[in-house]
Amino acid sequence: MESRELDRLTKELALRKRLQDALFVFSKSLSARLTLQTALESLVLEVGSMFGVRRTSVWLHEREARVLVLIASSDPREQASEARIPTSESSTVARGLRVDAPEVTGEGDARCLVMSLRGWRRALGTVVIEGQTTKVDPELFVELAADLGRQLGATLERVLVLEDHLRDAAAQAQLRGRLAQSEKMASLGQFVAGMAHEMNNPLQGVLESLELMIRDTAPESKTRTELQRILAEAERAVLIVSNLLLFTRRHPATREVIALHDLVDQTMSLRESAPGRAQIAVVHNRGTGVPSVVGDRARLQRAFMNIIINAEQAIRDSGRPGEITVTSRAEPGTAVIDVADTGTGIAPDVLPRIFEPSFATREVGQGTDLGLTIAYGIVTEHGGTITVASSPRGAAFTIVLPAADDKVTSSGSLS
Repeated sequence: MESRELDRLTKELALRKRLQDALFVFSKSLSARLTLQTALESLVLEVGSMFGVRRTSVWLHEREARVLVLIASSDPREQASEARIPTSESSTVARGLRVDAPEVTGEGDARCLVMSLRGWRRALGTVVIEGQTTKVDPELFVELAADLGRQLGATLERVLVLEDHLRDAAAQAQLRGRLAQSEKMASLGQFVAGMAHEMNNPLQGVLESLELMIRDTAPESKTRTELQRILAEAERAVLIVSNLLLFTRRHPATREVIALHDLVDQTMSLRESAPGRAQIAVVHNRGTGVPSVVGDRARLQRAFMNIIINAEQAIRDSGRPGEITVTSRAEPGTAVIDVADTGTGIAPDVLPRIFEPSFATREVGQGTDLGLTIAYGIVTEHGGTITVASSPRGAAFTIVLPAADDKVTSSGSLS
C-alpha cells in the first residue's frame, strides 16, 4: 500500500515538474524574441503529450472585435483553419471565457476541459483540452489544468501589456518623425521657392530666344539641330522649375470632388506610350465601394504619376521585365491606393529618407529625384499619408486620402 502511494506521489511530482518546466520554456522563449504564437504552439504540443489527450488549443480574446481567435493548436488541421468564434456564442470555446474554474464536459474521447485565461481584471482567452486523458488521474488532471490556466494567464498579461506599450511608443515615434519631416519640408520649401522664381524668368527669356533663332535657321542646317537640342534641355530645365514650384505649393490649388478610379485610370493611360514601357505590365485592381476624394485633380494626378514613374524606373534598373500593380480600395473613412512594383526594391538605409529631396536615389543624369518628394507634399497637402515598404522583390507605396463627405459627394458642391 505504501509502495503504491509512493509511486502515485512520485508520478504526481514528475507531472507537476514537467508542467512547470513547460511553462518556464514558454516564458524563456518569449524572452528570446520568439513570437507569441510560436511559443504557444510549442507549449500546447508539450501539454498534449504530458496529459495524453487528443487535442489542446489556446484561443485569445480580441475585445474590440468581440471574438476568440485560435492562436495555437496541437492539431495542425485545426491550426490551419484560422478559426474565429464570436464571444456571444454558446460554444464550449466561448463559454470558457466566462468560467471561473476549469469545466469538464462529456465522457471518453468526447471529454473536454475548458478554462479561462485571466489577466488583471480582464479575460485574455480560453484553453481547451479535448479527449480522455491517458496519463494522469482525472482529479489531478483538473488541478494541473487549473495551474496551467493561472500561470499562462499571468504570463500572457505581461506579454500583452508590453506589446501595448511598444505599440504606443512606436506610434509616438512615427508621429514625431512625421512632424520633423513636415518642419523640414516647410523650411526647405521657402528656400526652394525663392530659387525657382529666380530661375524661371531668365529661362523663359532663353526659350523665347531659342524659338526665334530656330525659326530663322535653315531646316537642314547643323546649327538648327544643335539649337533644337539646346531647346529640349531648356524645356527640361523649365519642367524642373515647375516641379520645384509645385513642391513649394506656390500655385493656387483648386478643389473638386474626384472619382479615384477615374483619376488612376487617366494617370495610367498617360504613361502607356512612355519610353521603356514595352517590358512593363501594368495592372489596375479596382476595389468595390472606393469613395471619392476632394482635392486638386492636377496635383493628385501628378502625385500618382510620380509614384508610377518611380516604379517604372525601379523595374528598368532591375534589367528584367516587370509588373506594376495599382490597387484602389476602400477603408473606413478613407480611399487607398497601393502601387507595388517588381523592381529592385529600396535599400534599408535609403528607406527612412526616401521622401527627402536632398537625399538622391538616382544616379547623376537620371533626373532631379524630386518626384517622390513632390508626391509626399501633394498627398500631405490633401490631408492624406503616403508610406512605403520594400523587399528584394520590389517596393510598395500606399497612399491614403480622406473620403469626401457624403453631402459633398451627393450634391457635388464644395461651398
